[in-house]
Amino acid sequence: MRIFAVGGGGFTSATHGGLDETLLTLIDRPAKRIGYIGTANDDDPIRIGHFHALIAPRVSFASVMPAHVSAREAATWIRGHDLVYVGGGDTAKLLEQWRATGFDRSLREAANDGIVLAGVSAGAACWFEAALVRGASGRLECIDGLGFLKGSACAHYSTEPERRTAYPDHVARGAVPPGIGIDDGVGVLFHGSNECATWSAEDGCWAYRVRRDLRGGAVSSRLPAL
Repeated sequence: MRIFAVGGGGFTSATHGGLDETLLTLIDRPAKRIGYIGTANDDDPIRIGHFHALIAPRVSFASVMPAHVSAREAATWIRGHDLVYVGGGDTAKLLEQWRATGFDRSLREAANDGIVLAGVSAGAACWFEAALVRGASGRLECIDGLGFLKGSACAHYSTEPERRTAYPDHVARGAVPPGIGIDDGVGVLFHGSNECATWSAEDGCWAYRVRRDLRGGAVSSRLPAL
């Protein structure tokens, strides 16, 4: 199972183009097929437009998963791609819809069969056991993720300073398991449950491993980036 988690930026916001370059290298074939899922942002037409403008011309086949498809239709759609990318937005809504339809199981089966999963913000945090996300109220809150990856995650670690304080605090208190905070402009590739490479598309942007220390606090260590 390979998962590429992006803290923020990339083609859906038309920034940090280097992340898109990395994304394309994850497909190990010349005729690349990429699918986009906009569940978390209600299929925002601007983000879909960026997908068609910035990614579709560079691959052999690109498509957007239609809204309100059945679980069977969604599973068939996934199988037509080498990589499936999930856009940002409301993480809790995304997870609720996927669990209600069984789409989460289809994604896990596809990933186990070699299809790469990727995403930004909500589309990055959703793969972990837990995540610190901004809820509908506007406050940061802990939610249970899909558990494809062990530990927890927090996106937008650089652009929202509140997260850089709140996430280590939640880890220290045991509200979320130890995990990774990802700046905008940074993508982390996981193979199985282990991060195997980190890419930064902007100077000064990083991913951080956050864990509890022996005194009941939390400590952060910066991951080396390519």
